[in-house]
Amino acid sequence: MVVLHVIQLVMGLTLSGIGYLLLQGKMHSLVSGFASRSEQEQKDMLEAGYMTVTGRGLFLSGAVLLIGLVFGLMGLFQANFFMWGVFLLVLFVTAYRGIAREPERTRKRNRIVMHVTVVFTAGVLIFVTIAGFSDNDLIVRDDSFEVSGLYGDTWSLDDVEAVSLETDGPSITMRTNGFSFGSTVKGRFRLSDGGRALLFLELDEQPFLRIELDDDTVWIHDGDRDVTESWYDELTERLADREGEVR
Repeated sequence: MVVLHVIQLVMGLTLSGIGYLLLQGKMHSLVSGFASRSEQEQKDMLEAGYMTVTGRGLFLSGAVLLIGLVFGLMGLFQANFFMWGVFLLVLFVTAYRGIAREPERTRKRNRIVMHVTVVFTAGVLIFVTIAGFSDNDLIVRDDSFEVSGLYGDTWSLDDVEAVSLETDGPSITMRTNGFSFGSTVKGRFRLSDGGRALLFLELDEQPFLRIELDDDTVWIHDGDRDVTESWYDELTERLADREGEVR
């Protein structure tokens, strides 16, 4: 989480700083494409308030990120997630207002680009949100087990070193490649003991099924306690059967 907080801090300060400079009538070259326009177009855009709208939008979007960062540092991850949504909304509104102040020859083209960008971004956010909150199932087969859904994979039973039911969840220090919202965590995370694990958890719901592999650790559970316990029973029974087959 530390890396993400640093990124959010840098983005917030950068956007607010650029916005402040634009509002002070400085560094117009920071706005992409403005310096390449003709002097007349630059004059018309300035008179139409293009830099004022852009400067205010960037300053506000940076401030929103910094407020979200404060929430994140306080452990209010849902509030921080919400502020990222507000940040995107502010950016899109700013872009629309800026386009309305551009010369006619580029206005239509940029509006089309903006519409495509909004639809694509909304689609990605909807997909990630739905996939992130969808259930993951544990499927045990003769010689392997699979976790379905987002970040799921398949592992050989030969790689399993230990299986246990835990009442305490893992202590997370950083998300390296995953999804997290409130108590929901899915994907790759770094733990406080220095190790890494693949998590499919609601951290406020016990128990947790912990599967130790040769070079990895998987934590998973279902919202229904009985389902999680049945996964544990099925996996341990299959491992015992395989051990007997080997003997």
